Amino acid sequence: MKMSLLLTLCLSSFMILAVAYPCQGGELRLLNMDVNVHHAGPGQLQMDVSLTNISKRSILLYQDDLPWEFRYSLLILVARSSSGGESLEALLPVQDPGRSETVELKPGQTVRGKIVLNERFPTLAKETRARDLYLFWVYEVTPKGSSSLERLGGWAFVQKQNVPSASK
Repeated sequence: MKMSLLLTLCLSSFMILAVAYPCQGGELRLLNMDVNVHHAGPGQLQMDVSLTNISKRSILLYQDDLPWEFRYSLLILVARSSSGGESLEALLPVQDPGRSETVELKPGQTVRGKIVLNERFPTLAKETRARDLYLFWVYEVTPKGSSSLERLGGWAFVQKQNVPSASK
C-alpha cells in the first residue's frame, strides 16, 4: 500500500515537471501556441491561433510555416463525437510549399492568424448542426537555422450549434 502511494506520488511529480518544463531533445521549447476554436457564424467554424516566442533569443520562421499561412503547416483532424469518432474528410488540394520570406519573432513577441475550417472541411457546416465534434491539431516547425523540430498540439471540443429554424 505504501509502495503504491509512493510510486503514484513519484509518477505524478514527474508528469507535473514534464508539463511545466517541456523539452525536446534536451532543449527547452521555443514557441508557445494558443488556439481558440469558435463559431464565427452559422455553420462557420474558425481557429484563432497565436504563436509566442518563449525563448530568450529571436527565432526565424518561414512565412509558409506559420499555421495559418499554408494548409499543410498545421495538421487538423475533425472527429464526430458519435459514430465511433469517425473523422471528417478534409479537402486538401495538391500544393507545393515555397520557401517564402522569413518572419522574425523576438523574445516575447506574438504573431496571430486565423484558419477558417469550413475551407478545409466542406461538410463542416452540416456537421456542426448535427452533432458535437472533436478538433485535433498538430503543428511541427523547424525554425530557420535550427535543427530542433518544435512539435505543438492540442484539441478542442466543439459543441453542436443549434441554429433556430426560420419561422414561416
